[in-house]
Amino acid sequence: MMRIFLDSNLIIEWGVTLASTEAREFFELAQDTKSQVYVPELVIKESSWHEADEIVRGIKKAKSEIRELDKYIESLRLPPAESVGTLAGRIEGVLKEFIEGRAIQIIPDSIDILPKFVQAVVQK
Repeated sequence: MMRIFLDSNLIIEWGVTLASTEAREFFELAQDTKSQVYVPELVIKESSWHEADEIVRGIKKAKSEIRELDKYIESLRLPPAESVGTLAGRIEGVLKEFIEGRAIQIIPDSIDILPKFVQAVVQK
């Protein structure tokens, strides 16, 4: 019977839930070979702290991205409680202004004009 001691680096690599393919394969092999697996409590603590640190970093990153998004929304000078439909209308207006005067054509969304447009493009 083999005795195997797990290290925090391995648990961190596998993920703290130990649900990765590598972890499952390892534990199946350990069971098949009747090996005894040990995890020192210090390894559990280290792995937990590492995972908590990763989560906190992710939260900080998300908060930073939300602040950037808030700045962008503020730059659009929208009223605070604007509906999605109204916001989409404003963005559509901005896009149309941007497109005007350039070599880009806006295709109307009515069904009856689409075949005529496709035919005109094919003929060019």
